[in-house]
Amino acid sequence: MKYEFIELQKENKHWIRGVANFKEEKDQPVIIMFHGFTGNRIGNSFFFVQMAKAFVQAGYRVYRFDFEGSGESDGKFVDMTVSSEMEDGILIYEYVKKKHPNTDIHLLGFSLGGLVASLIAEKLQPKSLILLGPAANMLEIIDPFAKKIIGTEEENKVQEYGGVFLHLNFYHDLKKHNVYEKASLYDGPVIILRGAKDRTVDRISNEKLAGIFPKGHYVEIEGTDHSFTNGYRRVELIQKILEFLKES
Repeated sequence: MKYEFIELQKENKHWIRGVANFKEEKDQPVIIMFHGFTGNRIGNSFFFVQMAKAFVQAGYRVYRFDFEGSGESDGKFVDMTVSSEMEDGILIYEYVKKKHPNTDIHLLGFSLGGLVASLIAEKLQPKSLILLGPAANMLEIIDPFAKKIIGTEEENKVQEYGGVFLHLNFYHDLKKHNVYEKASLYDGPVIILRGAKDRTVDRISNEKLAGIFPKGHYVEIEGTDHSFTNGYRRVELIQKILEFLKES
């Protein structure tokens, strides 16, 4: 698998950084991967790298980027919002589309990255959407954090959150985005895959999201959690993604 390191500059002059993975120089169908909340383009126990290697072997070109404030990209995590990640996603997609104007582009989003992909799909019109435990219930996940600091002084609106710092602005920005409304506007094929033992993203939100996408399909992977941290189940997951791509 070959690597190409890429830097893209945003309007705010910050650089987001990523890689392209491929087997051959010629045009191949593309998969763009969006990581999750506090994640990066490598993934938990190399999750994104594992998927990229399998996709490249199957004949796809893969792009993996760190969103602004995450991984090796510029910016601070505390300034990250869903809107900023949507901007990054659009920038990445437009870069890839310009580079490969005549090939199919698929979007894959994990957790918060799945929410981001769902929100921008109607605008970008990728060939298909692959959503892994998409955080359609992100507002519920983040609500306990927000309730701790709503109404406090400005200097107290930043809280430690699992090794990083999160600003209340993330919560306020999140409330602006209705993923179910946006999902109804994208009519390409969609598969939502979720671990049956996922304790972060609930089944109800993912089944609802799959039902709202005009061509949505929900699949549950037994014996694994939100990050699919089971090697055998990851093999199963990747196989289901490749089968979906072949049919799309």
